[in-house]
Amino acid sequence: MRWVPAMLMIALLLVACAPKGPSSPLPSPRPTPGAPAEPEGVLIVHEISGGIAGIHEIWRFYGDGRVVREDRLKRIPSVRARLPAEEIEKAARHMIETGFLELADEYMPADPCCDRFTHRLTLIYKGWSKTVTTMSGAEMPWALEEALRVVNELIQRVGPIPSPGQGSTPVLPST
Repeated sequence: MRWVPAMLMIALLLVACAPKGPSSPLPSPRPTPGAPAEPEGVLIVHEISGGIAGIHEIWRFYGDGRVVREDRLKRIPSVRARLPAEEIEKAARHMIETGFLELADEYMPADPCCDRFTHRLTLIYKGWSKTVTTMSGAEMPWALEEALRVVNELIQRVGPIPSPGQGSTPVLPST
């Protein structure tokens, strides 16, 4: 029984002298100027997750007009559509002109509870990259509201993309 206090003291000393682990969790990957983490040619990425249905979609808009939607939860292969390249370029320029590059990295509500959607929006343009994360119900500046509106308009222009095997890839006419 005399050895119990001695073992306890040794254990405390070992814990106190142990090397510290990282003081904060590893940062989430964020694109940096000149080093986009997305495939070549991507201008805008909108990742949407959450909600009562538990969705997780990633929309990628390419400078050549390609649009790729990936459904990560249903594990459906990427599906593609096409918009006029000028529309995607115009949307990217509009995001810059309205202040997207000056936004903070995230705008989250005080209470992130309960079936809200998380939006992670990335703009990659002429060597610059900016990602902003927000959640429904969060207070956000007008520049972020405008960027989400513009990207949602692109998504609406694409319309429903059929799952593989359900028909042809939609191609919208140039305007």
